[in-house]
Amino acid sequence: MKQHFGQKAQGAMEYLMTYGWAILVVMIVGVAMWRLGVFDLGGGASTTIHGFAKIKPVASATGYTKDGVLTIGFLNGIGYPVWINGITMADGKGNSMDCGGGGDISCCQSGLARYADKLGVDGVRMDKNEIIVIVMDPAESGCVGGGSPGGIGESYTMDVTLSYIMILENDQPQQFTSSGRISGKIE
Repeated sequence: MKQHFGQKAQGAMEYLMTYGWAILVVMIVGVAMWRLGVFDLGGGASTTIHGFAKIKPVASATGYTKDGVLTIGFLNGIGYPVWINGITMADGKGNSMDCGGGGDISCCQSGLARYADKLGVDGVRMDKNEIIVIVMDPAESGCVGGGSPGGIGESYTMDVTLSYIMILENDQPQQFTSSGRISGKIE
C-alpha cells in the first residue's frame, strides 16, 4: 500500500501560496473594521451595575443623558416596604447630584411626580418587589451639582448611593443605604 501524502501536501501548499495573501488581507481588513466599530449596531445591554444591596438598579430602566439627566429604576428586593429619602451620584468627571435626605428629594420631583400618592414624611414609599424610577435633573431647583458628562456614545462610570428608611420589628425607623457603581454609554 503506497501513501501519497506528498501530493496532498504539495496541493495544500500551492493553495496557501496562491490564495494565502488574499486570506490574510481579508482578515486584517475585517479586524480593522471591527476595531473601528463598523459592526457595532449599538444594541445590547451596555449598562452594567456592580454592588448595591437588596435595593438594586434595573439596567433596562437606567440611563444618563448628555445634559446630565440621570434616570435610574430601583427594584425593592428586601421583601418589606421602605421609604426612599435620598440619592447621590458622582460620575468621576466632576459632576455630582445630591437629592438630600429627610424626605427632601426636591431635585427628583419631576421623576417622582407619578408617585405623589406615596410621598410622605419619611420619603417615597416603595413596596416589596416594586420598581420606582427616579429622575435626577440638574436643571431642577434643589439639585446640587450637575453638568455635562460628555457626548452621546461616550462611556460613563458613576457611584450611586440610595438612602432609605425601613421600619423594623420594634416599630423604630432605621436608616440604610444601598451603594454601587453604574457604567454605560451616554444617551
